Parts: sequence; C-alpha cells; structure tokens
Amino acid sequence: MEAVHVLITNIFQASDSTVKMTEESAKTAEEGMLLAESTGDAFHNLAASIGKSFEDVKEISSNVKKQAEAILELQEMVEQ
Repeated sequence: MEAVHVLITNIFQASDSTVKMTEESAKTAEEGMLLAESTGDAFHNLAASIGKSFEDVKEISSNVKKQAEAILELQEMVEQ
C-alpha cells in the first residue's frame, strides 16, 4: 500500500511539473511572438524610411542637375 501511495505522489509531482513547464513554454512562446511582431514593425518602418530617403535623394539629384544646367547657361551668357 505504501508503494501505491509513493507512486501516486510521484505521479502528482510529475503532473505538476509538466503543467509548470507547459505554462512557462506558453509564456516563452508568447514573448517570442511579441518580439517577432515588434521586429516586423521595426523592419516595416525601416523600409518606409529607406523608401523616403531614396525619393529625397532622387529629388536632390534632380535639383543639382538643374542647378548645373543653370550655371552652364549663365556661363555661356557671360562669355558672349
């Protein structure tokens, strides 16, 4: 009878341990999901910033080209 009592106690302890491990695993998985979501948001924001920077660089390049053309025209007018 004592062996049965010890066996039942061991089963309950193992069951409690399994429940705790499952709860910890679920918590870790949830934290991982939140981190992945946060990382995804950061990448989305980074991509948007890179796209904006690219458009700004194109605009600057266009303005520099226009300025260079205007300087050449001014130089030609001065030389005449």
